[in-house]
Amino acid sequence: MYRIVVTDLDGTLLNQEHAISETSRAMFRQLSGGIRFIMATGRPWGDARYFRDQLDIPMYLISSNGARVHSPEDDVLVSHDLSPDLLSVLYALSEQFADDTLMSVNQEDRWFVIRAFPELAEYHRDSGFTYQVSTAADMPRMGVCKVFFNARSRECLLPLEAIIKSQLGDRVSITWSSPGCLEIMTAGVNKGQALAELLPRLHARPGDIMAFGDGLNDLEMLTLAGRGVCMQNADPLLKARLPSLDTTLSNHEHGVARYLRDYYLGERTTA
Repeated sequence: MYRIVVTDLDGTLLNQEHAISETSRAMFRQLSGGIRFIMATGRPWGDARYFRDQLDIPMYLISSNGARVHSPEDDVLVSHDLSPDLLSVLYALSEQFADDTLMSVNQEDRWFVIRAFPELAEYHRDSGFTYQVSTAADMPRMGVCKVFFNARSRECLLPLEAIIKSQLGDRVSITWSSPGCLEIMTAGVNKGQALAELLPRLHARPGDIMAFGDGLNDLEMLTLAGRGVCMQNADPLLKARLPSLDTTLSNHEHGVARYLRDYYLGERTTA
């Protein structure tokens, strides 16, 4: 039996209203006596802890795609930041691609954007985590966990991704949290690596883990886990990369909670 369950947030545990349903909360609390839960998200810690606190159970929190790991008591256990020289390149590119993309910058508990984008803020309505508009010249240079770019589609971001790879190469880690969101962290940062750094503290092995995800930024985590589970609504590219993984119902249908109920409680029903 898997004694550690790791779950992504957006597109996975969170429903279409970017909230944790009562069905999911009840299942996590029911299993929390024997299972250790971990959240692993692209959201920064200052935003993600709102959802952790909603569950009211002790949880480690992997945030900013693995750039930070916090203990249940909010102590920083892992910290990996982008260096100022890398940020200079990314900030310059944000101006070059300003017509088609929106750049965001995350510190541990702050969020900066190059211009206002109410649609993006809607994802963070319940948590109250809001952005601050800043010019590229005034963006922070220290303590930056990740930089990400939003656009209408993956195709709009592919030219930017190609330039970042050509200019920064293996000095950065690049992933996609959704088809329209390209995310950049410092080299070696991903959810799977953060989980690997956390396991010794938990006296656990990868085979002890069940993990849930829906995006390419969950790839390493799902690969590391003894049992990885893709959401029905997962990015098609993730499904293509990991075709042998189990699939559960969509996030709109409480897919994580339903899978946990079936596996740990044996209450299998027809979807």
